[in-house]
Amino acid sequence: MKTIVPLTCLLITSTLSTNMHKTISLRLGFLIVIILAGLAWVIYSPRLAVVDVAATKIAAPLRGYPAPDFQLQDINGFHYTLSDLQGRVVVINFWASWCTPCKIEMPAFQEAANEYDIEDVIILGVNVSNQDDINNAISFLEDQQITFPILLDQTGSVSNIYDVYSMPTTFFVDAEGIIRKVMIGGPISKAAIKSEISQLMDY
Repeated sequence: MKTIVPLTCLLITSTLSTNMHKTISLRLGFLIVIILAGLAWVIYSPRLAVVDVAATKIAAPLRGYPAPDFQLQDINGFHYTLSDLQGRVVVINFWASWCTPCKIEMPAFQEAANEYDIEDVIILGVNVSNQDDINNAISFLEDQQITFPILLDQTGSVSNIYDVYSMPTTFFVDAEGIIRKVMIGGPISKAAIKSEISQLMDY
């Protein structure tokens, strides 16, 4: 005996089946979008996280941090602003004429300075003038024929910003303005100076 199914029942069943497929398809599509978005985040977020990390740090006299900016006048009356020197490797050497290791290493800095184009590498000697006799410092520089820029920190403000508590203290700063090495004490040899500069030029 044949069972007769009303046409209305068939239509309802067909409609329900179609709606169910649509609902499942929508849910699957939404789930796929979420999975793809999650994969994209996992892949790209680490790359985004490391972009300009150094730039987000506050300037500090520490390795891996932006070098604190300053402006000082040199012994010839010219003004130097550290931030204006970005694009070059910068070596900042804090010294005083009464400091024996400072005086011993000064010719090594001069010899190193002679071997680089000043547009690529610049060595700055910062005389801590508030703790030194400027006349003695200038006399020493003339005797040693030092020609690279010697800046005068007459108030001690820059040496304070850089937490200089022992001399000599030397900061090696890359072309992006990031401190890559801090050397406390000396004397430093020409070979050591050039080795540090060479590494900075590779950044």
